[in-house]
This record gives sequence, C-alpha cells and structure tokens, in this order.
Amino acid sequence: MSMAPDELNTESGREYDAYPASENDGTYTDDDGQAVDFTDDDFTLESILAEYKGTAYIDGDKKTPAAVLQERTNRIVSEVTGKTGRLPEPAEVQAAPVQVKEKTTEIPEPQRIVNAMSAAYEAQKEKNAQPPKAPSGDVIAFDKYRYSSADTEAEIAAEVEKSIEAQTQLEQETKKSTRRFFGLFGRSTNRYDDDADEEFEEYFDEPEPEPEPEPEPEEEIIEEPDFRQAIKTFAEGCNRYSLRSFVSMVLSVVMAILTLVFQAGVNFPFGVGDNKLVFTGILLIFLFIVMMLSIDKLLKGITDFFTKGPGLESLNLMSCLATAAAAIYSIAARDDSAGMPYCVVSAFSLTFMLWGEKIYYRALTETMKTVTSVASPYGVVAEMLPEMDKTVIKKATNRTAGFYNNLIQADIGETAYKYASPILMVASIALGFYASVGHGLPQHILHNIAAVMAAAAPFSAMMTFAVPFNSVARRARKSGAAVAGWGGADELYYSDGASITDEDLFPAGTVTLGGIKIFEEVAPEKALRYTASLIIASNSGLSKLFGEQLSRNGMTLMRVEDFDCYEGGIGGTIRQERVIAGSAAFMNLMGIRIPASLNMKNAIFTAVNKKLIAVFAINYVPVKSVQNALLAILRYRVKLFFAVRDFNITPVMLEQKYKVPVDDVEYIPIRESYDISDATKHEAKRVSAVLTREGLGPFSEAITGGRRLRTTSLIATIFSLVSAVFGMLLMFTICWTGAYASASAGNLLLYMMSMLLAVLVVAGFAKYRQ
Repeated sequence: MSMAPDELNTESGREYDAYPASENDGTYTDDDGQAVDFTDDDFTLESILAEYKGTAYIDGDKKTPAAVLQERTNRIVSEVTGKTGRLPEPAEVQAAPVQVKEKTTEIPEPQRIVNAMSAAYEAQKEKNAQPPKAPSGDVIAFDKYRYSSADTEAEIAAEVEKSIEAQTQLEQETKKSTRRFFGLFGRSTNRYDDDADEEFEEYFDEPEPEPEPEPEPEEEIIEEPDFRQAIKTFAEGCNRYSLRSFVSMVLSVVMAILTLVFQAGVNFPFGVGDNKLVFTGILLIFLFIVMMLSIDKLLKGITDFFTKGPGLESLNLMSCLATAAAAIYSIAARDDSAGMPYCVVSAFSLTFMLWGEKIYYRALTETMKTVTSVASPYGVVAEMLPEMDKTVIKKATNRTAGFYNNLIQADIGETAYKYASPILMVASIALGFYASVGHGLPQHILHNIAAVMAAAAPFSAMMTFAVPFNSVARRARKSGAAVAGWGGADELYYSDGASITDEDLFPAGTVTLGGIKIFEEVAPEKALRYTASLIIASNSGLSKLFGEQLSRNGMTLMRVEDFDCYEGGIGGTIRQERVIAGSAAFMNLMGIRIPASLNMKNAIFTAVNKKLIAVFAINYVPVKSVQNALLAILRYRVKLFFAVRDFNITPVMLEQKYKVPVDDVEYIPIRESYDISDATKHEAKRVSAVLTREGLGPFSEAITGGRRLRTTSLIATIFSLVSAVFGMLLMFTICWTGAYASASAGNLLLYMMSMLLAVLVVAGFAKYRQ
C-alpha cells in the first residue's frame, strides 16, 4: 500500500509528496519528478506510527525503551528503501499479530487509508503493472488483498474496517496469553506476563517450522509380575542351578586331581599308564559331560552372537570349543608334544559359571522374600529435586513400583564382559596364531589358541556381582531392608544425600511431654486443643504425642485454616483467630515477649493473636541405634539433608544429642523440607530399595548396603578382567618361548584358582560395614 499524495511528512520540518521513482530501486520522487533522498532522521518509528495510528498511540506508549524504538525504525527504513531486498507483494503480506497497550487502541481514520489505497490503485491501473507494494511501516495487519477491476472505494473501505476490527480484537487477546513469534532468522525467547506492556516483534516472512527433536530412546520397562510368583521362579532357578553346579563341581574336581596326578608323573591303572593320548580322551569325555550340564548357558552363548552380542557365555563357549578342538587334533594326529589340553580349565570355567548363577538366584529369592514379608512396605527412591538441583534419597509410603525392573537389570559384571568378550576372543585367536605360525610352529596353533582362550575366561567372571549381592541381601534382610540389585545400588550410589525426618531421629516413644504452663486468662482446654490441632496439621514428629494428649483428655481436633510454616514455627487460623506455635527465638522474632523464666530450648510456645497463652516442655531422648545409623551413613560419605518439620530439632541439637558433626548436615529451607519429608509424594519412576521396618536402621542399611554392593562389585569386576588379560599375556609369552612344560593345564588351573580366591576376598567385603 503506497502513501497517498495528499499526505504530508512534517517530521523534519519539510513538506513534500514522495512517490517511488521505480518499483524496486528504493528511491522516491516529488511532484516535479525530482529524486528525494531520505535521511535516517526523516524516518522514525514515532512518525510512522503517528502517520498510520495517530499521535495518541505515541503519547500512550511511554514504556517502550528508546533503543527498541530506534531498532524497529532502522528495520522499517531499511525495508522501505530497498536495501535488504524487494518489498513484499500485497498477496505475500502475512497477518502479523502485534501486542498494543489496551489504553492506546486508537485506529487510523479509515477514509484516509481508503484515499491512499484508491490513489495507489489508479496509478497502478494507468501503468498496467503489478499491484503496489505495502510499505513495511504500516503496523496494522490486513488480510491478504488483491486488486481487481471490480474493486470500488466502498469495498476497499469495508475491507479496511474489517481488518482494523480483526486487528483490534487480536490486540486484546494477546494481553491474555503469552505467545512466541518465530522469524526468518531467529526465535524470540522472551517470556511475557499477562499484563505486560511490551509489543511483540513483527515479522513479514513466513515462519520456518522448528525441527522436531528426535525422540529419546525409551528405557526398557518390563511388566512386573506378582512378587510371590517371582519368588517361586527365582527359587526354582536356584534349585536347578544348585543341582547341576554340584554335579559339575564333582566332575571338575575329579578332572583336576587326574590332571595334577598325571602331570606329577604317576602311572594310572586300567592300562592308562602314562599314555597322554588316552588320558586326553578321558578328560575330553569329562569336558563334554560338563558342557551338557551347562547346555542352556552355552546355547545362550550361541544366540548372543546373533542377537545382543557375545557375552560371558559366548566367551566360555569359545574356550570349550578351542580346548575340545585342540584335544581332538592331538588324539587324531597322535601329537602330544605341546602337552596336555586344557580340558580341566574349561570345565572349571563352566562350573563356576553355574555356581555363580546359583548364588545370584539365591540372592534374588532372599530379596523378594524380604519385600513380601509385610503388606505395606516403604519404598526408598532416589529423587531429583529441581529446586535444589540434587538427588536425594527419601522414603515413599507403600511404594514398590519399579523395584522388580531395577532388580533384574544387567549388573556390572554382565555389562563389562559384554564389551570385553569380543575383544578377548579376537585377541586370544590373534595371540595364539602369532605364537605358533609366527614362530614357525603351525602344528601347535590349536593348542596355543586354546591356552590363551582358556586364560581369557576367568573363573571369577560370574562371581563378581553374585557374591556381593548375596551377602548384601542376607545382611539387609536381617535389618528389614532389600536392595533392588545393581539398578538400585547404582541409583543409591549416585545420589547426593539422604533426607532425615523427625521420626528417623526420634522414633515413637523417645519424645515425651515434660510439662505444661497455661496462663490464667486462657482455658486449659483451649490451649491444648489449639496447640494440638496446629501441631497435627503440620504432621511433624510431635503429632502422635499431642494426639495422645487429646485422646487422653477426651478432646477432639479443631479445623486449621491458612496453615503456614516458618523458620522456627508454624501458624494457622482457628475459629477466626490467628494461632502460631514455635520456639522461643521464633516468638521473639514475631514480637511476642517470652518471660525469662520460660526461655527454654526444647519447648513449644503457643500464641493467639500475638498473645502468649501456653508453653509445652518437650523431652527428646536419644537412641543408640539411631546414632549408629547416622554414623554409618556419614561414614559412607552420604550427606544428611535435614528435612524435619519439628522446629525444635536443629542441626545443633542433633550434634549435641547424637554427636554428629554439623558439617555433614545440610539444612533445608522449611518449605522445601515439607516437600521432601512427604512420604506420599514422590516423582521417581523406580524404587531403589524396600524397607519392611520403620526407623533409621533399615533406611541406613539400605543406603550403605547399596553402596557396598556397587563398590565391591566394581572392584571385583575390574580385578577379574585384569586377571584375564594378565593370564592371556602370560600364556602367550610361555607359548611363544616354547616352554610348554610351564604352560601346562595344571599350572594354569592353579593360577586361575588363585585369581578366583582374590576376587572372592574382595567381594566378601560387601557383608562388612566400614
């Protein structure tokens, strides 16, 4: 839309009529055809808005910063003068919503806009050219409009009035909601309140659609079965592996005795004598029997090659196949120069794999039995608190959802060997090949590969998590706690601390009422009911104590309205009276005078309408078991988050009663403390542990047990992998030098047994506290 010829620009003190000299060059001419150069001072946002929206708009908008006005002016001038490209056609102009102050809703005179559009239309009609372009200085949003020969002045006026009406309605709607507008080169990230006076920026280009974020991979969630049915399943697995591991262990021990005796040079009866080939055949038969006992694990090793990737079962399978191939070649070629095959080593690898599975299923059974021992257990969750930007361990009432998924999550040993097994298998084949063919002894290639591969499958691989888990499960069950396997231990380990509530520090029976002081002008019934109702409304550790006092005196609770919590006290409205209760320091802060004779540390002061009515002395008796639990948590470097509702319990009091260092206690603001200590409010998806008893002892055992489980399992897994790598290098070096007498099956068996013993010692620390 071009400017009408009869309109004057007086912003700079001059009067002139300007028309575009050409369609796209951005220059303008006056009535005499002379080119007119506009300066930046000739175009200001005030002049443009005053031109189209009236001076009332400028006078009403006093809150828009001058820098914002100047930036918008520069953008409009650059678009009008054509420095940034051609002006958009009228059909291309999009309705851009503008937020305008409600008190400046004056609109430009419709007749003046009609005259401007009519003049532009006549000029365009004479030139027989495209429709004129709408100047970017026009801040009113019109519908898409095209000129035709049937257009009349009345139709144009109707269209203008319709657009103005739509724009006015849009301006009123934008004050009721917060919107974001996207431009061609960026996105506005400002947020506006409902009563904001700023205008949204205007863009005349089509917004580019924002690319949709790629969906995050969802964590695999398995539908949790009935816990009692899960106990039955785990118990059956334990029994199944128990029988097979026992038989396999007997056969493996027999193989170990035969190997060591034969290696010592003793002649065997029944015609065996010192014939290595016959003895190799006997050991090979024993190995096949052990492999049949482990057939399900070996089949899993085969399927893992084509599904999830080779893991520990695949590694043991390759060890057995390499050993069997070397033994068969030795018998077929009648070549025993490289020594006895490693049948006994591979058999023990399978045996301890079965033994580890038995221990793992036993731990699962013990854990699930603990969970089902009570009808309504407490769940322990590691919950992220955005307001604190920390993960806090807290209790959740009657919550077990997600416990089973955490329980059956892949442990550290399974995960580590999932990545290490392919590397160990490839390295074993490469080292065995190099030690034989690279050394000019190709006839020993199978024996060398079997030697290195047998050392790559350590006996301790399946024990790294099963043994610590079983120890933690059995110890925690005695305390009334159950850790949800590796998943739960990992969540407990990576938390920032544990929330401690009133009941944790002073369980029921350790808080008593020492005395009551009621002032004469107040009825005792009123003082007790007001105080008890307010205390019970806070749901603090004192609620049970005051509830018992009400029952004992035959009184009932009163309705508390407008309950609020403060640092050192609580307040509410009871029967149109403002009641507050708190410590002596809180009362002094609220302007309520406390007599010097009643200035006690552990007491509840109650005031109605800022007038002291009663004082309740409270006795707090520390418990040795709570002290031990607190010290155990702190010993594992777990910070204590002080989420208490009883205003008398402070970190200083905790230090005095339980000898706990205040440096390890983090005080939480009272409002956040109420949210954290709410056992019915939780956001975590999974339960990390379950408690079947109340008190801080089971809670402490769950936290410390989970941390011990993760630490010992991690150390045992690392030690197991290191022993495997070291054993591979050791066997490669011996085979490379040709000292096959040192690389005998008996010597390798003793080495791997010693490594297993070391891992078991490390894993055994899971049952002991630091």
